[in-house]
Amino acid sequence: VQACALPISDHLPVFISCVDTELHYQFCNKPYEEWTGLTTEDIRGRHVRDVLGDDYHDRVVGIMERGLAGERQQHEAIKEHPTLGERHLLVSYVPRIANGEVVGLFVIAADITDRVEAEAIVRESEARLKSVMDAAGDGILIIGEDEVIESVNPAASAMFGYESADLDRKSAV
Repeated sequence: VQACALPISDHLPVFISCVDTELHYQFCNKPYEEWTGLTTEDIRGRHVRDVLGDDYHDRVVGIMERGLAGERQQHEAIKEHPTLGERHLLVSYVPRIANGEVVGLFVIAADITDRVEAEAIVRESEARLKSVMDAAGDGILIIGEDEVIESVNPAASAMFGYESADLDRKSAV
């Protein structure tokens, strides 16, 4: 547990905790305390289910068990935060090994909500562009800086007599 408690862990932009093989907390860093509203002293010895709730526990217990079997695990999760609302997390479970045996897990979670929201905006923008291109009566080719065709609308496919898949990623010169 001392190895978990290095002062640097309080200054990293991730939530770090250590649990034993029975999924009882041994340690959490300052960002984890701020996320849960509990201190390490409040959390130490409590079961993951008691701190994170039944629903979240039931969704991740299988992943944690694989971690306790010695397999590093990673998944994305959605967790409700009391003041920030729904947050997207990238959670890693790293087996904690002592004397060749798994004695628990390091749990490292990063809030990836901003990335997930940015990806959704990009997907929406791409869908709007595709919709406009598909509806356009004029032939449209999108050519990248490398002079390779990135996208072709149906009107351009008909104009050139090729399927769009035959033109995508072809040289425009």
